[in-house]
Amino acid sequence: HTLPPPYPRGSSVEEIVPLSSKASHLQPTMYVRLENTLNNRHQKHESFANGEIKNVLQTLTEIGKNLERIPGSESEANREKMTKLERIFGEICDKEKIIRARSKALQETRMWMRSEDYNNENVEWEKKINELHEEAKAKHADELNGHSEENIKKFKREIWEVNHQGEPMPGDDDEDLVAVDMKRNFKCPITKDTLENPVKNQTCGHIYSREAIMTLLKGKQKYKCPCAGCSQYVTVAGLVRDKKIEKELRAFIEEEARKKANRSADMDFTQTG
Repeated sequence: HTLPPPYPRGSSVEEIVPLSSKASHLQPTMYVRLENTLNNRHQKHESFANGEIKNVLQTLTEIGKNLERIPGSESEANREKMTKLERIFGEICDKEKIIRARSKALQETRMWMRSEDYNNENVEWEKKINELHEEAKAKHADELNGHSEENIKKFKREIWEVNHQGEPMPGDDDEDLVAVDMKRNFKCPITKDTLENPVKNQTCGHIYSREAIMTLLKGKQKYKCPCAGCSQYVTVAGLVRDKKIEKELRAFIEEEARKKANRSADMDFTQTG
């Protein structure tokens, strides 16, 4: 199967900005031509990522699923093929990330140009455009790391499900926990401390420590959700355990304990040093 061709031309601003131009300001025709070029290159990058790259990733996924369907798919020879396929898939994802980052950078640079006065002699256009492009490209490459990781997880999961339909993929839970730990607030809205025996309100989805919310509900049929801005009510019947949240909470507590141990070790090292 054919892998993607080289990146579309014009991925660097050096190919777009006329380096021979020493003028600090742009002539109107040059300004229009430069803006159009940036837009065209942005469109080409988008088309490349959504066309050729997407098709190659889909093809690699189908190859992996077909390998998994072969009798004796657990053989060493087949495992080697699958390992190589996963490596290639990851490389293509890296290429996609770079292309999409460049596309976003080209678009941001163009939008900045449109907000500037091309007769402004205080703007060193060539230098400024290159600086903006490089900054935007680096920023978006970092932002798109999650996109690449999600594609790789999806690839592995589709192949896994060929012979393990409905079964959790090894390591899947751990990956999800790490992603959620960074975003979820594990503080009880009532006690303001770390959740204990968490329960979820099915009406609004908010989480509370079981003992704290049951204390508020004692002798009452319902109680207004204690989370700021929430207009829903809590009832005993509406509270449920959530095994996923329990797992996330355990992982969070373990991570916090590890960080605390590391901080203590660092302090001991500093004091003895």
